[in-house]
Amino acid sequence: MIEENQPIISVIIPTLNEVNSIYDTLANIVKQAETSNNIEILVVDGGSNDNTLERVEEFTNDYPNISIQSFTISSLGRAFQMNVGLRHSSGKYLVFCHADTLLPSEWDHKLISILSHKNIKLAYFDLQFNSDHLALKWVAWTVNYIRRSPYGDQVFCVRRDYFKEIGGFDYLSLLEDVTLFENKINYKQCQNISHAIITNARKYSNKNGEYTCLSIFKNVGKKLVNNGR
Repeated sequence: MIEENQPIISVIIPTLNEVNSIYDTLANIVKQAETSNNIEILVVDGGSNDNTLERVEEFTNDYPNISIQSFTISSLGRAFQMNVGLRHSSGKYLVFCHADTLLPSEWDHKLISILSHKNIKLAYFDLQFNSDHLALKWVAWTVNYIRRSPYGDQVFCVRRDYFKEIGGFDYLSLLEDVTLFENKINYKQCQNISHAIITNARKYSNKNGEYTCLSIFKNVGKKLVNNGR
């Protein structure tokens, strides 16, 4: 069981124009946690021009007992946003979650159970999309069963002391998750959790909202190739 009355998990969420998803993601984090009293949430916005921050404020009003902070920075990229969240966080464990992602039941207990083993530095979930499109099912299957190494869509959790030791995310990388796992973390220290998060498939579609092989490869292909080397 998780100790009460100590915010040992910091959930860091970078946002940019996420008005349609951020509230559901925040509510899911709380509702699916085994012990929400042990969670602090940090939303780091990269300069949204929609009502993302208003939706965060709405969540704060609806869940007054949840520790949540929000920050607005200039749009310097997601790696910068997540490092800002790291600096302002206080948890023993850091969870990096995209603003359009839903966590499984008792996600906090599952993560801490894995990271209680001192030789495991990072834990991550299986990937699932909110679409039954065949190409997306192939991507999820490849990520979960062939590549077997994480990237940002899967939600990953690291120990705070270890993440600070390796210097956080690379500010200059366009694929901050790939750079992190290629250059800084030993794959033998990563552990998969056989429970799936559900992430929005919108970024894998073209401008007409159609899922195409080209649009999917643009978004995930480079990560699969790089991490498969």
